[in-house]
Amino acid sequence: MASVHVVGELLGASGLSCLDEHEAFSVSHVLDMLSLHPSSALSYFCKWRIVTEDPAKPQRGEASWQVMQGETRGQTQLHTASSGGSLAMPDLYRQSSEGRTLLPKMDTVWAHPLELHLATRNMDAWSYWPRLEFQVWSLDGFQLEILCGTAVIPVPMATNEYVLDVPLVLHEPPTILGSVARAVGLPFQEQSHKVSGGAWGQVIRGTGTLYLRLAVLSRGFGTTTAA
Repeated sequence: MASVHVVGELLGASGLSCLDEHEAFSVSHVLDMLSLHPSSALSYFCKWRIVTEDPAKPQRGEASWQVMQGETRGQTQLHTASSGGSLAMPDLYRQSSEGRTLLPKMDTVWAHPLELHLATRNMDAWSYWPRLEFQVWSLDGFQLEILCGTAVIPVPMATNEYVLDVPLVLHEPPTILGSVARAVGLPFQEQSHKVSGGAWGQVIRGTGTLYLRLAVLSRGFGTTTAA
């Protein structure tokens, strides 16, 4: 049985923003910031899940991938972004042919552990490789949750250690209510089930960067260790 073992952590994020360049200078947002209103103080958390089957294809018989160990979904703790500067992560770097490349410092840190053991008996599992999906949400003083961005990455195939910076994007449905809310600078609540039901690939704008550190061990696929 071929298997993939993933151990790592969801480190955090930087540059998180639920507002685009027009909303950031809207009258309501400026007044909100000047008044030190509770809604201007945002905290962030991230929801994640592992997807092992193609949702566009009906499953027939035994699943291609089985989760042998670990949680298939989870959520980080709530973290208030640092207003006094980014938090230092001195060991956060990516190894490249030119040496170590330091990544930008994070202003939101979760350090959320990830551990998964996936296995398959189907050698056609290459047709749909497992992927990790993320949703970053903000929470204001009134406990209003607003979707800030989504990201999708395939689990790395080769045995190695990885530090990944993943762009976050936000899909905004062209509804009348959403258009009016954004025009006057009000938050627009997107429903979670709509986001996870096929809207992951519809990109509107970037809203920040997510950082992951993963150690991957692949067995039985004939893959080699990444350089």
